[in-house]
Amino acid sequence: MSRPATFFAAAALALSALAFSAAPAAADPMKDATCIWNKLPAAVHDATLAGYKAGGPGPMVDALKADAAGMDAASAACKVTGDATEPAARTLMLHVLKVSAGRVLKDQYKVDPAAIDKGWAGLPAADRQRFINVALKPDDATKEDFAFSAGLVNTLPGAASLPDEEARRHLAYYMFAVARLSVPAA
Repeated sequence: MSRPATFFAAAALALSALAFSAAPAAADPMKDATCIWNKLPAAVHDATLAGYKAGGPGPMVDALKADAAGMDAASAACKVTGDATEPAARTLMLHVLKVSAGRVLKDQYKVDPAAIDKGWAGLPAADRQRFINVALKPDDATKEDFAFSAGLVNTLPGAASLPDEEARRHLAYYMFAVARLSVPAA
């Protein structure tokens, strides 16, 4: 496995450990997640970004969970209750991961997340689907799947300018969030 594929695989496994669902069952978990995120105070946004910068998705999630009362209040303000709560929370974690990784890519490496998104949208549907399959079930992916996915990520705008493994890890996290968020809710 090439170096980028190794980091791609590591990112996939790290994200699978956070137990994100592939297709939440809420009516619109992205709308709910975005509402909750927008209702949270700037201090929570800053803490999640700091957690992400300090150690990736795990510390980011820990920082988000640290303000349980704020999460409850934001959920209530967005009328996210009952069966919608869990899918919205899982989608929120992916949304925050995308936002955090995107901020690092833009601020530290001058890679525009909007250009990455445009590049992703311009890929052939079959290539995007193969990438999504790896993102959803990294434990089932082969070395060839990871190599393909890493190669695909390396074709995205800004990828060639990333200077090191750490920078590529941020792009891998960003793309895993993009891939998982692209799966329609069930």
